[in-house]
Amino acid sequence: MRTINQSIFTYSELSEGAQEKARGLFKDGHQYSWVDEGIDSVKAFCKHYGVTMKDYSLSPYAHSYIETNADNQSFRGLSLKQLEKDQDLMPTGYCIDSDLFITMYESTYVNGGNALEGFKQAIDAV
Repeated sequence: MRTINQSIFTYSELSEGAQEKARGLFKDGHQYSWVDEGIDSVKAFCKHYGVTMKDYSLSPYAHSYIETNADNQSFRGLSLKQLEKDQDLMPTGYCIDSDLFITMYESTYVNGGNALEGFKQAIDAV
């Protein structure tokens, strides 16, 4: 194992050249500034169903994945009626909350009540 130390600066602490480079990267879409909020939404979604997010990798340039410990047991006793109510949940207030809960309901409905499959499809849609 190795330790990597990384310095983090606020925008105002950057030199003029570095600020210009940061603006250019942001304008060109090379920076997904809200990734932390997205991960928080996924964690809250998982927590709502008693599932743990074990690992993840998100990238606009490579394969992304989210690994959880979800299994059929995680969704025992969960009804479509409850999932329908869950569609309105916004545990973090970030827009991905809606995407996750709505996708889970719709996918579970289409899959004949298979909540595990609905959960996986919601996670994959992120």
